[in-house]
Amino acid sequence: MVLKKRKRTDVGKIAMEKDYPKINFEQAIDLVVSDKSAEGVRPRTLKDYKNNWRYFVNWLVKNYEIETVDELTPQIFRDYINYLKHDAVRYEGHIYIKKIGGVEFKGGCRKFGRLF
Repeated sequence: MVLKKRKRTDVGKIAMEKDYPKINFEQAIDLVVSDKSAEGVRPRTLKDYKNNWRYFVNWLVKNYEIETVDELTPQIFRDYINYLKHDAVRYEGHIYIKKIGGVEFKGGCRKFGRLF
């Protein structure tokens, strides 16, 4: 009995053929929060997840015309990380933390090089 050999399929071809569900950003964060809540993550952590996602989606709306999660690419995440590292204004719109010359000053200890 002779077995037929399977033809090789390119790995990239398989990944491109996957059909991901089209969910919007609000559904995505709700899904993640419900999963993490079931895992027992603390409420403060869940709140931070929601805030960070909100910051990301706000940036995404300003810079890209994307409406669903399946349209996100690694390049978009790289652009967002570069934005956070170089262009984002820290504490923008915060009513209690003041900035001096574009850099926030919160006090500190020169001896140990720490800022509080």
